[in-house]
Amino acid sequence: MQQPFPAEQELPTPDMVRGYQPRITVTMEVIAYLIVIAFSLLLRLAELSAVPLSHTEAPFALNAWRAVSAEAPGDPTITSSPILYAAQSISFGLLGASETSARIMTAIAGVLIVLLPAFFRDRVGRSRAFAITLLLAVSPVLFAASRFSSPVVWSVLAAGFMLWGGSRFVTSRQQSYGIVALTALGVLVFLCEPGGLVLFIVIALAAVIALVSGGSREAEYNYELEGDPFLNESPEIENERSLLASFPYGIGALVAGLFVIGISTAFITNPAGLSNIGEVIAATVRGFSPENGGEVPAMPLIISLFYEPFVWIFALVGLIITLRRGVLRFETRFFVVWIALAALTSFLFRAGGPDHALWFIIPLAGLASRAIIGMFELDREAKMFRIPAWGRYVVMAAMVAILAVLTIAFQDVARSLVMSGSLETANIDPASIVLLIIPILFTIITFFMVASVWDDRTAARGFGLGLLVFTIVASIGSGWRIAVEAADKPAELWHTQAVSRDVFLLRETLLELGRRQSGGFLEVPVMAQTSPNGVVAWILRDFTNAQFISDPSQAVNAEIVLLPAQGTAGDEPDPGLGGSYVGQDFIISRAWSVNTMQVYDLPALWTQRRTRIEETGAERLILWLRFDVYEGSDLDEPGTG
Repeated sequence: MQQPFPAEQELPTPDMVRGYQPRITVTMEVIAYLIVIAFSLLLRLAELSAVPLSHTEAPFALNAWRAVSAEAPGDPTITSSPILYAAQSISFGLLGASETSARIMTAIAGVLIVLLPAFFRDRVGRSRAFAITLLLAVSPVLFAASRFSSPVVWSVLAAGFMLWGGSRFVTSRQQSYGIVALTALGVLVFLCEPGGLVLFIVIALAAVIALVSGGSREAEYNYELEGDPFLNESPEIENERSLLASFPYGIGALVAGLFVIGISTAFITNPAGLSNIGEVIAATVRGFSPENGGEVPAMPLIISLFYEPFVWIFALVGLIITLRRGVLRFETRFFVVWIALAALTSFLFRAGGPDHALWFIIPLAGLASRAIIGMFELDREAKMFRIPAWGRYVVMAAMVAILAVLTIAFQDVARSLVMSGSLETANIDPASIVLLIIPILFTIITFFMVASVWDDRTAARGFGLGLLVFTIVASIGSGWRIAVEAADKPAELWHTQAVSRDVFLLRETLLELGRRQSGGFLEVPVMAQTSPNGVVAWILRDFTNAQFISDPSQAVNAEIVLLPAQGTAGDEPDPGLGGSYVGQDFIISRAWSVNTMQVYDLPALWTQRRTRIEETGAERLILWLRFDVYEGSDLDEPGTG
């Protein structure tokens, strides 16, 4: 028999039901991610227009701009990154053509890569996922690649979604995740860049080797990493054959094909865009040719070691910690094999550039995250006194101070080596040597003192936290230097041929001349002996009557002419344009060769980007104005020809 409600209990009225609102809670984890993402976005978008497009950026931007603007000078060419072409076309259509709009979409894609680890929390745990996010947020390699609009950023992002879709399909068997994985695979291989197929092969082989080398199911899926209370264990995988049989190959391939064709052809509005897919594959094959090799072999590996040395250290420590626990989870084996295969590929794929160091940064951050969360594990036993909760942070502060002093002393010694010119004539201040030795000795003494009073693990964790803080600060500074502060300095491994900020002055001069000669419009003819797909062509993007010539004789009696410099600065010969002309010299780019370095130059290059020879050549261009055009301008009098 149904019991009646007590008289004193009031039933909910319709007004009460309508007025009910679910309670929204924001966890500390969400707040932490929001802070990191906001910080990453701020760093990647700040002063995007303050740096001119590089020699690698300009061809991509020009292709997209010519697709958007029918009046843009020059003819569109085949691109090796259809997805970057599509992204820049969208940003140019919305924001117009500028350095900011050419880079903003890739910068946002870089922020999405920072957020990617959050999608794998069920595999690696919440703590490790956030640690990976933190390392990616401050990574100078990812920072520079994002700001320089590298198509490698898009390939890494596509690879991340491919792994996420595949991982979710394994654990849930939902076909939608399999479709996501196949679509991301299509984007990675056919739309991103020539290294996309190479990255897929590396990841696929790493996954297969990691699976084959695994232990028992119980050890693989029921082992919980000590110190990570947020780890969510993955359910046991059923029979692999059943898993492969349930994968949505047909519908996934169809969706992936439609997406790839749609992006490459701008949704069928540009059928010729299909040729770009062929160019991506052809460029991949050409990338293994010895002719594509640069001055530095295995450039991606060298760049990762040069700019991310502390992440390598943390990754090694994380691997050692995992090995001591006795069981290597699939993720750890996957990261280790990924790094090994990426190192091998760096020697084989000759077209690999500095931005391809992203192949290493993702798995390195994955391994390093194990060491980072280990620094926050609770201290258990003390040797003499109870270990306070703040103990490791005191050690951390001491370690940061020691590293700061050590850095100053090391930079002074490195500077002395560069200024001397050789090891035999090096004039190193003895005070610098003493200042270099004292922090090292103090580090050893501090470690053993803390270990004897509290515990050696407390000392190690405090030292690790100090190194982590130092790494974060140094990485932010290094990334900002590459992409902003020293973006026009060639003595940088990331860009040994750096575009000068003089190109901004050249553009301002041309804009002023163009508006004066054309009554406010940029219709004045400009004859330029330069590449139609280079940096100067980007400067001329708004001049509808600009023409690219191959010989000065094609510009006889033209009003405005841009010619390569033939003599020394201030002493240019007559350009042979058939009249009286006034010329102004502009530096387009500066170059530096790694071959000019000696071994003892490396410390100064690493810490201060200083070398004995900071420039080995420069690309100069002369802006020639017909004398009647010059008389009608407000320009200061330059050299004449």
